[in-house]
Formats: sequence, C-alpha cells, structure tokens
Amino acid sequence: MPSDNTPGRQPQLSVVIPAYNETAHLGNLIESIRQNLYDLDLEIIVVDNGSTDDTAELARQAGVNLVTIPKDSISKARNLGVASAAAEVIAFIDADVRLTREWAVAMKQRYTEIRDQYLITGSRYMIPEEPSNLDKYWFEPLSEKEVTYINGGNLILSKSSFDKIGGFDESLTTGEDFEFCVRARHRGAQIVIDRDLQAIHDGFPKTLLQFCKREIWHGIGDFQGLHRFLESKVAIAAVVFVLIHLLLIGALLNKAYLTALFFALLLVLISFAVSKKIFRNSSIGIILHNTPYCYFYLISRFLSLPKLLLNKIS
Repeated sequence: MPSDNTPGRQPQLSVVIPAYNETAHLGNLIESIRQNLYDLDLEIIVVDNGSTDDTAELARQAGVNLVTIPKDSISKARNLGVASAAAEVIAFIDADVRLTREWAVAMKQRYTEIRDQYLITGSRYMIPEEPSNLDKYWFEPLSEKEVTYINGGNLILSKSSFDKIGGFDESLTTGEDFEFCVRARHRGAQIVIDRDLQAIHDGFPKTLLQFCKREIWHGIGDFQGLHRFLESKVAIAAVVFVLIHLLLIGALLNKAYLTALFFALLLVLISFAVSKKIFRNSSIGIILHNTPYCYFYLISRFLSLPKLLLNKIS
C-alpha cells in the first residue's frame, strides 16, 4: 500500500502516532484516518517505541512512515515523530484512538488558524460505541468536564508552535501532556479546546484491574521529584489515604474496634469526597456509583510510588 502523501510533495498535516505493543488498536486508527481524512493531504508517522509485538510490522504493511526506537518515554517518541514530520501542522494521536469524520471537518475549518497562530488545540476523548460500565460512569462524565490542558492523545498544533514551546519533556514518564500545556501557556501560547475534534478512545480500561494499572501508570509522574509531588493534590491525598489504612490496621491489632470503625468510615467519606470533587457537575447517582472506584483510584495512585522505585532499580 502506498504512503499517504505523494513523494516529493509537502503534506499539510503530519499525524504522529507513538505506539508500544499496539497491534490490537493501531490498524483501527490507521483505517479511521484514511476513511475519514481522505480529503486532507497528510502523512502518517508511527513511532514504534520498542514494541515486543508486531506493531512495527503492522505499520510497514499499512504503508505508513515508520520510525523505530528502543523503549523510551512517550515524550521521546512524540518528539522524534515531529523531527520526522514534513508538514507544518502536527496532530499527536495515540494508537488506541480512532478519528471521526467530524474531526476531519473541524481540522479543515481550523487548519489556517492552527498553522498561523501560536496555539494548541484538541479535545477530550469520546467513549466507544459499545461502552463498558467504566466507560459510562467514569470516563464519559470526565470527558464532559472543563479542563485547562489538551490530552496528548488528541493534540494539534503547528510545528513552529511546537518549537517555541520546546517539545515534550523527555524526563517525564507520565503527565507530559499537562506539563507541555502549562509550559506553553507560560510561553504565551493559547490552549483552545475544540469539542468538534472528536476522537474515540478504544483503550479505556474495561475492568477494575485494568483501571488500577492505568492509574498506577498515570500517577508515576506525580512522584518524580518533591516539587511535582507537592503540586499534586491527588498524590498527597493518596499518601494520606494509605496512612489511614495503616492506622486502621493498627487499631484492629490493638482491638480498638471503635477507633477502627472511625478510620473505616473516614476512608469511605474520603472516597466519596474525591468522587464528588472529580464529578462535581454530575448527578448524585454518578458520584455514588464512582465512590468505590475512587477508593481504588487513590490506592492505585499511591502504588505509583513503589512502581516508580522499582522502575529505577530495574
């Protein structure tokens, strides 16, 4: 299959896809790009980030531009993707996402603005057509929240804006998209959330175990230095949450059952309060439904710390 852009011709848009072991999703993304963005002059760049499956071979067979690197941070993969890009406008799309026709229409309408102005745009993900319980009660309400940054899996800007901002911080394991947007704003860029840039995220976790693994991974960045920890209310709350568990265990060991009951109720109240904070514009039903998820959310975010330490040892 031929490449997406004509040889020797500069494309309008470079779609940069960092991918690590994404054979389950990458083909769907490439198909969605070609099906919905057929009237855009573009190139597709897959940066295979040290995959141990057939991600690179899938990309080769699809006829896209392929960059292969040893396993590194997703920031490094994105930065190398930009270095290989020929277009002036860059779209960072994660491999477990699908683009819609609405995305293509919005891109065509806003292309000149994105190319010529100092801004970052994109939008929150949509849930899949056949949603899981977590999709419906956790991720869909989250997608409706107002945010101050663009998720790295659906982020668009010009190459000149990318250069002004300085690229993604390659030292960060997670949270690089948030840090990128904060730094961009400090350097004068606009953050423009455009809900017409609709992308469907097939990679949302479907089970509680997958949810916990995802939050452990996402929380690693909050423990990469004291400054980042002190800036993260979630990380601080997670540490306090685990300390209360230790106090609960201590009370039980000392047969102080009323004290243990107090700590148990406190854990429930904290889980409810976190759910209320996260889903503050949602119904009480959504808040109550997500209270148990918030319990595991806080535990998982604390487990990011030993995960980070183990990664450093290994």
